[in-house]
Amino acid sequence: MAFDETKVERDSGGKFAEKNGCPPEVNLDGSGTSLPPQASSWKKYDGPDLREGSNLSNLMEFDHVIAIGPDGEAYEGVSKHAPDCFNVDPYHTSIEGWELMTGYTNQHGYNGPWMHDSEQLSGRMADDVLDRPGYYVAVYASYPDEDEPESGQTYEEGWAIAYKPFES
Repeated sequence: MAFDETKVERDSGGKFAEKNGCPPEVNLDGSGTSLPPQASSWKKYDGPDLREGSNLSNLMEFDHVIAIGPDGEAYEGVSKHAPDCFNVDPYHTSIEGWELMTGYTNQHGYNGPWMHDSEQLSGRMADDVLDRPGYYVAVYASYPDEDEPESGQTYEEGWAIAYKPFES
Protein backbone atom coordinates (compact mmCIF):
# COMPACT_ATOMS: atom_id res chain seq x y z
CA MET A 1 0.00 0.00 0.00
CA ALA A 2 1.36 3.43 -0.90
CA PHE A 3 2.09 6.11 1.62
CA ASP A 4 -0.66 8.70 1.26
CA GLU A 5 -0.26 11.80 3.43
CA THR A 6 -3.95 12.63 2.98
CA LYS A 7 -5.01 9.55 4.98
CA VAL A 8 -3.24 10.47 8.20
CA GLU A 9 -2.67 13.45 10.46
CA ARG A 10 0.12 14.30 12.85
CA ASP A 11 -0.53 14.33 16.58
CA SER A 12 0.92 16.97 18.90
CA GLY A 13 4.22 15.08 19.03
CA GLY A 14 4.61 15.08 15.25
CA LYS A 15 3.83 11.39 14.87
CA PHE A 16 1.18 10.19 12.47
CA ALA A 17 -2.14 9.67 14.21
CA GLU A 18 -5.38 8.03 13.18
CA LYS A 19 -7.57 9.99 10.75
CA ASN A 20 -11.14 9.19 9.71
CA GLY A 21 -11.06 5.88 11.58
CA CYS A 22 -8.08 4.57 9.60
CA PRO A 23 -4.95 3.55 11.49
CA PRO A 24 -1.75 5.29 10.49
CA GLU A 25 0.35 3.41 7.95
CA VAL A 26 3.63 4.14 9.72
CA ASN A 27 4.96 5.18 13.08
CA LEU A 28 7.24 8.08 12.26
CA ASP A 29 9.01 8.28 15.61
CA GLY A 30 11.29 5.44 14.55
CA SER A 31 10.31 3.24 17.50
CA GLY A 32 10.97 -0.39 16.78
CA THR A 33 13.00 0.54 13.72
CA SER A 34 16.74 0.02 13.49
CA LEU A 35 19.25 0.23 10.68
CA PRO A 36 19.81 -2.98 8.72
CA PRO A 37 23.12 -4.87 9.13
CA GLN A 38 24.52 -3.55 5.82
CA ALA A 39 24.39 0.00 7.23
CA SER A 40 27.91 -0.45 8.54
CA SER A 41 29.16 0.15 4.97
CA TRP A 42 27.10 3.32 4.46
CA LYS A 43 28.47 6.83 4.76
CA LYS A 44 26.60 9.08 7.20
CA TYR A 45 25.66 12.46 5.70
CA ASP A 46 27.63 15.24 7.37
CA GLY A 47 26.41 18.39 5.62
CA PRO A 48 23.95 21.24 6.22
CA ASP A 49 20.68 20.57 8.07
CA LEU A 50 18.46 18.59 5.70
CA ARG A 51 15.30 20.26 7.03
CA GLU A 52 16.56 23.66 5.83
CA GLY A 53 15.78 24.98 2.36
CA SER A 54 16.62 22.62 -0.49
CA ASN A 55 19.40 20.67 1.28
CA LEU A 56 17.54 17.33 1.12
CA SER A 57 16.69 17.96 -2.52
CA ASN A 58 20.38 18.60 -3.23
CA LEU A 59 21.40 15.36 -1.47
CA MET A 60 18.86 13.24 -3.35
CA GLU A 61 20.25 13.06 -6.86
CA PHE A 62 17.99 11.23 -9.29
CA ASP A 63 18.34 7.42 -9.18
CA HIS A 64 20.74 7.74 -6.19
CA VAL A 65 19.29 5.72 -3.28
CA ILE A 66 19.80 7.07 0.24
CA ALA A 67 18.73 5.72 3.63
CA ILE A 68 17.08 7.61 6.49
CA GLY A 69 17.70 6.20 9.95
CA PRO A 70 15.34 6.18 12.96
CA ASP A 71 16.70 9.51 14.20
CA GLY A 72 16.34 11.25 10.82
CA GLU A 73 20.00 10.88 9.92
CA ALA A 74 20.77 10.35 6.22
CA TYR A 75 23.17 7.79 4.75
CA GLU A 76 24.76 7.50 1.31
CA GLY A 77 26.52 4.57 -0.33
CA VAL A 78 23.40 2.42 -0.15
CA SER A 79 23.54 -0.56 -2.52
CA LYS A 80 19.91 -0.58 -3.68
CA HIS A 81 18.68 -0.06 -7.21
CA ALA A 82 16.14 2.62 -8.04
CA PRO A 83 12.89 1.43 -9.64
CA ASP A 84 12.54 1.67 -13.42
CA CYS A 85 9.97 4.36 -14.12
CA PHE A 86 9.55 3.92 -17.87
CA ASN A 87 6.10 4.49 -19.35
CA VAL A 88 4.45 4.64 -15.92
CA ASP A 89 0.79 5.26 -15.20
CA PRO A 90 0.59 8.67 -13.45
CA TYR A 91 -1.90 7.30 -10.92
CA HIS A 92 -0.04 4.13 -9.84
CA THR A 93 1.49 4.57 -6.41
CA SER A 94 3.98 1.70 -6.43
CA ILE A 95 6.67 0.49 -8.82
CA GLU A 96 8.84 -2.62 -8.50
CA GLY A 97 8.23 -2.93 -4.74
CA TRP A 98 8.81 0.78 -4.03
CA GLU A 99 6.01 3.05 -2.75
CA LEU A 100 5.68 6.46 -4.39
CA MET A 101 4.97 9.26 -1.93
CA THR A 102 1.61 10.77 -2.77
CA GLY A 103 -0.27 13.92 -1.84
CA TYR A 104 2.46 16.55 -2.13
CA THR A 105 2.06 18.04 -5.60
CA ASN A 106 0.40 21.41 -6.12
CA GLN A 107 -0.83 20.51 -9.59
CA HIS A 108 -4.47 21.52 -10.05
CA GLY A 109 -6.80 18.53 -10.29
CA TYR A 110 -4.07 15.93 -9.70
CA ASN A 111 -3.10 14.34 -6.38
CA GLY A 112 -0.92 11.47 -7.59
CA PRO A 113 2.73 10.79 -6.84
CA TRP A 114 4.31 12.62 -9.79
CA MET A 115 5.53 16.13 -9.13
CA HIS A 116 5.85 18.82 -11.80
CA ASP A 117 9.43 19.62 -12.82
CA SER A 118 9.06 23.07 -11.24
CA GLU A 119 8.29 21.58 -7.79
CA GLN A 120 11.01 20.74 -5.30
CA LEU A 121 11.61 18.41 -2.38
CA SER A 122 11.20 20.67 0.64
CA GLY A 123 8.76 21.60 3.39
CA ARG A 124 6.24 18.95 4.46
CA MET A 125 7.51 16.38 1.96
CA ALA A 126 11.11 16.74 3.19
CA ASP A 127 9.95 16.49 6.81
CA ASP A 128 8.04 13.30 6.04
CA VAL A 129 11.08 11.74 4.35
CA LEU A 130 13.29 12.58 7.33
CA ASP A 131 10.69 11.32 9.83
CA ARG A 132 10.14 7.88 8.25
CA PRO A 133 13.09 5.46 8.34
CA GLY A 134 13.84 3.51 5.18
CA TYR A 135 15.28 3.81 1.69
CA TYR A 136 14.46 6.77 -0.57
CA VAL A 137 15.22 7.72 -4.14
CA ALA A 138 14.15 10.51 -6.48
CA VAL A 139 13.04 9.15 -9.86
CA TYR A 140 12.00 10.64 -13.19
CA ALA A 141 9.05 9.34 -15.18
CA SER A 142 10.21 8.62 -18.73
CA TYR A 143 8.05 7.86 -21.74
CA PRO A 144 8.62 6.74 -25.33
CA ASP A 145 8.64 9.44 -28.00
CA GLU A 146 5.13 9.03 -29.45
CA ASP A 147 5.99 10.98 -32.62
CA GLU A 148 8.82 8.60 -33.53
CA PRO A 149 8.36 5.39 -31.48
CA GLU A 150 10.78 3.41 -33.67
CA SER A 151 13.59 5.87 -32.79
CA GLY A 152 13.89 4.52 -29.25
CA GLN A 153 14.01 8.10 -27.98
CA THR A 154 12.38 8.94 -24.66
CA TYR A 155 11.42 12.07 -22.78
CA GLU A 156 11.14 12.74 -19.07
CA GLU A 157 8.07 14.28 -17.54
CA GLY A 158 7.71 14.68 -13.80
CA TRP A 159 9.47 13.16 -10.82
CA ALA A 160 8.55 11.34 -7.63
CA ILE A 161 10.10 10.16 -4.38
CA ALA A 162 10.07 6.38 -3.99
CA TYR A 163 10.22 4.75 -0.53
CA LYS A 164 11.04 1.23 0.58
CA PRO A 165 11.13 0.13 4.25
CA PHE A 166 14.20 -1.53 5.70
CA GLU A 167 13.91 -5.30 5.40
CA SER A 168 13.00 -7.09 8.61
